[in-house]
Amino acid sequence: MDFLERLSRWVGLLSLWFGGVLLLINIGDIVMGVVLRYFYHAAPSGRRSWRVFRWCGWR
Repeated sequence: MDFLERLSRWVGLLSLWFGGVLLLINIGDIVMGVVLRYFYHAAPSGRRSWRVFRWCGWR
């Protein structure tokens, strides 16, 4: 019975941690999209904006 309680507790902790990581990844994805769009529109030349994209490894 002790082993089952410990196992269920670990499963709950892992699922909570996994959900938090997924949430952080989603928030980071949205923030990076907004920042990259701002850089892309704020760049005076098209070349610099593509350099930002290439530096971030997006394209």
